[in-house]
Amino acid sequence: MDDQTQLFDPGWFGPPQKPVPYRRRPNALSPAERQFYRIQVTDLFLGTEGKQFEKGVADILHEAFEDFFDPEPWGGEGDWGCDGYIEGGRHVFACYGSEHKAYENDYARQKVAKDLNRAIEKWPMMVEWTFITNTKCGPKFMSKWEKLKAEHGPQSDTPLKMDLWRERDIIRIVLGLSEESLGFLYPGCESIRDFDLGDFVDTIGQFVAGTSWVPDAAKIDEVSQDKMDYNKIDEYYQEELVKGMPASPLIKRWFDSLPDPGYCDFVASRFKANYLVLKRDESSPEAILEALYVRVGGSQFRARGKARRMSTLSAVSYFFQSCDIFENVPEDWRKEVPS
Repeated sequence: MDDQTQLFDPGWFGPPQKPVPYRRRPNALSPAERQFYRIQVTDLFLGTEGKQFEKGVADILHEAFEDFFDPEPWGGEGDWGCDGYIEGGRHVFACYGSEHKAYENDYARQKVAKDLNRAIEKWPMMVEWTFITNTKCGPKFMSKWEKLKAEHGPQSDTPLKMDLWRERDIIRIVLGLSEESLGFLYPGCESIRDFDLGDFVDTIGQFVAGTSWVPDAAKIDEVSQDKMDYNKIDEYYQEELVKGMPASPLIKRWFDSLPDPGYCDFVASRFKANYLVLKRDESSPEAILEALYVRVGGSQFRARGKARRMSTLSAVSYFFQSCDIFENVPEDWRKEVPS
């Protein structure tokens, strides 16, 4: 075992302990990083279904277990009730992304029994079976689960160690991954390390206090992925916008937690107001962005520490993403391709 590979400590990791490579322990993550990765997993469990959910889980397991393999479905054989395995097939995973919200417990009950029976039939070396799902595990489902566990207890003909993994278990896995794996799963996440929500709150408060109202600033538009190119923002400032974007889930979570549900729109209107004034007075998109950065974070925000720099970049990126500043892309616009 090399120095990059350790065993999970049972004291902080719930599911079965396996060798997992990592470069830093979970307690080395900053509070912002931990919250960011928790939000990513929560979005996977609540915001996806079916194959999209199953692929997201498989991507995480690929990074968590060095010997994880996800067999591709083949013709009428399907995947043999297996959405991945480790230890040469001794530990088999089945994953179910809920697609039938009205009857999800009924479908999940059928799915768990079908996948388990199929895995027992096709994977004779299996001694451990884990079912991962984002379905709501109501009493009907749990009754079926406990019945299956009893049927495959130590004294049965097919004894199995059975585990049910939910959002919390996947969060624990993600928080224990290596820096390299986290970067692969969530590109751009490195910038979260320097984001400080407290500094962001102070920055936003100071910005709002020093901004006047412009009536046209209340209009909120939709976002476009070609926005930076359409607004002809140069490469350096595009990189700064990208660096600030990963903090958006943290910022949204903070705005959503406030007792005043309209505060986000209030702050957005201040950004729009500043943008409209700067658009009139400044000659280039880079000059507008720099002026916005300075108005948010102060003239020396890049030299005032990583937290102030990241809170400033993140604030501008968040409202750039939500289309409160800069121009939206017309439907008939086509990106110029260099000849």
